[in-house]
This record gives sequence, C-alpha cells and structure tokens, in this order.
Amino acid sequence: MSSLLTPFEEEELLKEARMVHDKLEGSLNGIIPIYCLHALKKDKELNP
Repeated sequence: MSSLLTPFEEEELLKEARMVHDKLEGSLNGIIPIYCLHALKKDKELNP
C-alpha cells in the first residue's frame, strides 16, 4: 500500500478491491484472474 494513504483510505481501498474480486470471481471461473483496477475518485474539494 502507498504510504500516502491514510488508514481510512487504505481500508476503503481494500473494501473496494474485495467487492470487485467477489463480483468477478463468478465470471472468471476457469480463468486465471490477473487484472488491474484503477479507479480515480474525484475529490469535491479540489478544483481541476
């Protein structure tokens, strides 16, 4: 994990990864599950 993440952000990332893994597990039956997920969440306080 990145040292830039707070403990809360780290836990949220792990929860999301588990959720995605659970959803993909059924559709990946018989396939080696090598995948990478990059999801950027927009921070409402930051302006682009």
